[in-house]
Amino acid sequence: MSNVLDDLTTRFKSFSDTLEQGLSSISDLPSMLSSRPKGSVLSGRQLHGGSAHDAPPATKSRKERDARAELILQQLPQAYFDQGFDPLEHELRQMGDEAKQEDVDSVVERLSAAVEVVGVRLAKQVQKQQEKLIAGITNVTHVEDDLKAAHVICKGTRSQLRMAAEDVQRQIKIITTTRKKQAYMEVLEVANKMKTVQDLQQALRKVHEQGDFGEAILLCMDCFQAVDTLGAFTVEPELRLTVQQQYYDTQQRLGTALLNVCSDFTLQGYSKLLEAYLLQGLPGPALAAKVLACFRDSISDSAMRRMDIIEVAAARVCELLAVAKKCKGEDFMKSGCVADFDVWMQAGNPFTAKARTRAVGGAATRVFGLKERVLAIESLTAIADSLKAAKPALLAQLGAAGMAKEVEGYFSRTVDAALDLRDAIYRGGARQLLSAVVDPDRGTAAQIAGCNYNVKEPATRYQPWAEALVKQYRAFNDFMTGSDLPQDVKQKMWEAAVRLGCDAILDGLGRVSRCSLEGRAAMSLDLSAVEKGLRPMAPATALSSLRLADNYIKAFYIPWEELGRWAQIHLAEYGKHRVLVLVEAMSEAYGIKRQQKVALIDKLNAELAEFG
Repeated sequence: MSNVLDDLTTRFKSFSDTLEQGLSSISDLPSMLSSRPKGSVLSGRQLHGGSAHDAPPATKSRKERDARAELILQQLPQAYFDQGFDPLEHELRQMGDEAKQEDVDSVVERLSAAVEVVGVRLAKQVQKQQEKLIAGITNVTHVEDDLKAAHVICKGTRSQLRMAAEDVQRQIKIITTTRKKQAYMEVLEVANKMKTVQDLQQALRKVHEQGDFGEAILLCMDCFQAVDTLGAFTVEPELRLTVQQQYYDTQQRLGTALLNVCSDFTLQGYSKLLEAYLLQGLPGPALAAKVLACFRDSISDSAMRRMDIIEVAAARVCELLAVAKKCKGEDFMKSGCVADFDVWMQAGNPFTAKARTRAVGGAATRVFGLKERVLAIESLTAIADSLKAAKPALLAQLGAAGMAKEVEGYFSRTVDAALDLRDAIYRGGARQLLSAVVDPDRGTAAQIAGCNYNVKEPATRYQPWAEALVKQYRAFNDFMTGSDLPQDVKQKMWEAAVRLGCDAILDGLGRVSRCSLEGRAAMSLDLSAVEKGLRPMAPATALSSLRLADNYIKAFYIPWEELGRWAQIHLAEYGKHRVLVLVEAMSEAYGIKRQQKVALIDKLNAELAEFG
């Protein structure tokens, strides 16, 4: 009996080993199954070394094989499918101690068949999932490669991060150093500003001695700007007070210097004072009023001193001549002893005379020169207006002294000429800015004289001189735009400039002795081109000057019988020469007989003899 049990134990161990090997080599089952003939089934005996001839015959159909396999599986106890189940212990307990060899062979046969069925089904299942298994293995391989690449990348990234960290440390050191340097520079800048403010008094003393008040104003402005940036420092109020005191001192010195210049005018001193006031942004009218006030104060002081001298001198003369209190200052002035005052009354105010010289002689091509002219002439005009307002008082006081005639002469020769001088100043400035227009050889008049207006066909476009004149006005407009002059001054300059161009056009038209009706229409076309080009630039009041040229062109169309009357009315506007040129051109264009033309010209010469 012990031999039977030993044999049974050996066989069950062999069965267990076989089952374990079958499960451990699942991946080899498909190739094993594919190498066997179709439909062959290993029996339990074959698994244990038996020959194929000893196996039971194979089932004849697939359906029978499946039924038999299903039956075999159903015969297995349910415990075989539990995890941790020991089949050897289970079978030994089932057989008992009296089991025979045949019983053992039967159990082995049954279990071998079950193993075969399980193996076949397992092989089929593995074969069905083979592609997925291979794909899974491939994916695992790829994942492994990716992990290796990721490992390499991580190593490289760690190296780069380490280098970046080192670079950041270097940059931090550089930034720290730069910030320290910037802080030192800011401290140095603040220290320089404080030193500049502290040294302001010494710097102003030098420029005050030189009379350069414009530079003094600039120094004060720079210091004010420097103090504005020092608000965070406790010393800022003290520095600001220092700058304010120096600025007020400069203002007082500037006012005193202006009074001195009004008393004793010098061109260089006046220019420096003018620059200083302009740098402070003082408007032109306000500056003119200030200059006028200083001039009045200077005249008043001078007059008071002169009257004191006159009174003292008159009293002394009365004492010497033993004359009672009949002789007064006014009588002494009649005697001509105060010669310089007489000269002033006869020849005009020396201050305004020098201002006139300054205005005429300034640099016309520069904005500053033009501003000097404007300020000078407007100051002169303001003085003239003030003198006109004071004329009744002057006549009341000086007329009693027998000087009414001198006062009237002074006003007619000097004061009343201020407005004419202002017109001359603006026209002179416009003439210098439009020098190409008034050029006698290549200017507008010469260009018009070179055109042919004795044509038979109507003109389709304007002559080149019109385009050239508009181009000159564009340059004039650019100058006016950048000059920063007051608007009323710009308007006066434009009026003078357009009138200057109109005069040039009339001079050119006055040189055209032969002109047809079509040519006269061409002149109107040219003038319209000039007016169209000026319209976007010049004010409307300035464009009205072109009507003078337009009326002269259109006078060509009036009847011959009315020409004499027209000439008498417009002689002052156009002059004798232009009127006679118009007569010559009309007589030729309209076919007037020579006797009629000569008679009209003789009549006009007789009537216009007084005009040039």
